[in-house]
Amino acid sequence: MKWFVHLRIALIAALLSAYFSVPALGQQAETGAKPQAKTLVSNGQDVAVPDLRPLVGKRENEMRAVVLRFDEDRGSLNRFYTISLSPVRQARMRLFYDDWLKALSTLDSTTLNSDARSEYDGLRERIQKDLSLLDEDARANAEVAPFVPFASTILSLDDRRRRIETMDPAKAAGTLTGLAVQIAQARNTQGILREKAVSDRAATTVDTLRSVLKNWFGFYNDYDPLFTWWIAQPYREADKRLQDCAAFLREPLPSNGSSAGSSISSSSSVNPAEVQPIPPYQSGKEPEIPDLKELMSSPHSEMSGVVQRYESERGGRGGRGSARSREFFTGWLAALEQLDFDSFGRDAKIDYILLRNRIEYERHRLDLPSQIDRPLVRDASGIAGRPIGREGLLVELAGEMVPYAPEELIAIAEKEMAWCETELKKASRKMGFGDDWKRAVEKTKELHVEPGKQPYLIRDLAREAIDFIEKRNLVTVPEIARESWRMIMMTPERQLVNPFFTGGETISVSYPTSTMSQEAKLQSMRGNNIHFARATVFHELIPGHHLQGFMAARYNTHRRLFQTPFWGEGWALYWELLLWDMNFPKTPENRIGMLFWRMHRCARIIFSLSFHLGKMTPQQCVDFLVDRVGHERENAAAEVRRSFNGSYTPLYQAAYLLGGIQLRSLHKELVETGKMSNRTFHDAILKGNSMPIEMVRVSLTNQPLTRDYAANWKFYSSVPGATASQRTSAGGRRMNSQADPTAHIP
Repeated sequence: MKWFVHLRIALIAALLSAYFSVPALGQQAETGAKPQAKTLVSNGQDVAVPDLRPLVGKRENEMRAVVLRFDEDRGSLNRFYTISLSPVRQARMRLFYDDWLKALSTLDSTTLNSDARSEYDGLRERIQKDLSLLDEDARANAEVAPFVPFASTILSLDDRRRRIETMDPAKAAGTLTGLAVQIAQARNTQGILREKAVSDRAATTVDTLRSVLKNWFGFYNDYDPLFTWWIAQPYREADKRLQDCAAFLREPLPSNGSSAGSSISSSSSVNPAEVQPIPPYQSGKEPEIPDLKELMSSPHSEMSGVVQRYESERGGRGGRGSARSREFFTGWLAALEQLDFDSFGRDAKIDYILLRNRIEYERHRLDLPSQIDRPLVRDASGIAGRPIGREGLLVELAGEMVPYAPEELIAIAEKEMAWCETELKKASRKMGFGDDWKRAVEKTKELHVEPGKQPYLIRDLAREAIDFIEKRNLVTVPEIARESWRMIMMTPERQLVNPFFTGGETISVSYPTSTMSQEAKLQSMRGNNIHFARATVFHELIPGHHLQGFMAARYNTHRRLFQTPFWGEGWALYWELLLWDMNFPKTPENRIGMLFWRMHRCARIIFSLSFHLGKMTPQQCVDFLVDRVGHERENAAAEVRRSFNGSYTPLYQAAYLLGGIQLRSLHKELVETGKMSNRTFHDAILKGNSMPIEMVRVSLTNQPLTRDYAANWKFYSSVPGATASQRTSAGGRRMNSQADPTAHIP
């Protein structure tokens, strides 16, 4: 590509100029001079060249990895156990802190350097403080407990919801009716002599309980018609009683400070351990005590400080570009050239290549029209978008280190879609529909749960997937990751944009409510049927996005600058491919569910790239999803709408299957040949954090690395219909045309 040649020429010229004014690496050490940022002249402009050498090799003390792990684990638990009043939260957090104190006691702090010793002491102090705060919560709860004897009823309802226990609406209605009586009877206790401060805290506690009950009600209401029929009135009554209760507790006390009855006063000598029995840990397995020595000895990249500085100076990692000037990127590229690449360890070399590639990508994006400057395409569908064009797609592919042209990727998707159709026909025959696989898909859509049962379906599917991967030792699942995922119900408004559930630490379940039209209800139920859901719950939770995000927050966090949907979405989609190969689908309907989504990912590549190439309109994209994949029309429109509304990068929709194919090809190369075990392979990918899959491959192999490393991995065995010019211009660089013998063939 011409733009790449011009860029390299400009860089060479800039670097020649820079070398006359910036000292070589060894000179600073010899003279002891404080490094200063230098300048070079590029296109008549003065360009600042930051001196990155002081940042290279600088390592935070070894206790930082320990503190990071503590903070992230603590955050995961605090986001799950959110109610300070809850005895379950008290028990779980106390156990967490005790385990961490035991873990810290295994370290000999006298062997640490001063910085690490300070971190060690600081962490112990923080844990002791957090335990003290738990004690304070327990004392405060004990003081107000006589005034809120109904608290345990509400907290128990909330706890069972968080653990997604199957709920009996009729029984729950009886519980709420009894709750209203409990609240009314509590008035007798609340009228007893009390301190004003305790009364105010009790009122605040009632406010909190009212909010907890509201959230509990909102989780089920309208998604479960039977729940609404049984619970609506008892809930309104209980809510009104709570509101009145809080108001009463805030009323001024009698002037003489007394009223009929006995006296209740606060006591600062309450022993938190005696407040109430602490329930046992409730996750099914014992918590893990982290191995701190392993954390402290984790690999370190000498380039991490450089990456962090770039992220800071460019204004964060959000988005796929920045408002920085062309000179900013030119200066940074020149600065990288002055680092001694050959002296780096392998992780640092990978970071160097990743950073250089990212800067080159962002530098070149400045030569393309911005999103707002691109022509708006709108048709009768009402869906609008701004195609980026072929040149823009090539820039994006270069940034993702994918050495294929857009036309080649479309050809790959067409080949994968043909494979899906063949497999769909096989499943269709077993269902009695012959080769008419669309009828088999329609039949599968009818196999949805009745209203109110969707949360339990998702719960059971999540547990099934976790059991499957653990029995086969496929990947490490930390206990806190297993424990801390949550569920919410997707709003009807959100379902207009995203008709299917989404996930991560929180899975958002899509299911109709009474406010939706009859057609929208049916399409939502059909689009989120049992077998479609079974194919993708693990995509959203474990081993997919939730596990992925959990690990990314704890390992190589500086690499989040290089976030890419090919790693993010590709990882989750890869598990759909791998579990298919491992016979996770047992029935023809299971297979239909998995194949539907796999074909959907193929279609995403075709319609999104074709739209950006100017070959398909939004309406044609919708029709394509309906006719070729079998989507409900409203769901197809929502899918296309969100693809082109500007919130996704041009390659995002294509990245699902392409990233999955890349990882599947790498699995063939390293695991199926016996070079790595499944667990070692998958754990290494997660701990490596986000990066183009080309560099994941580099990180797991011993191929030599040079400063000017360029993407060259042909991860697909053959690409039908690719021209010579497409093959050589793909990704903005001339690529090695040798095919990879381990490429994915479904």
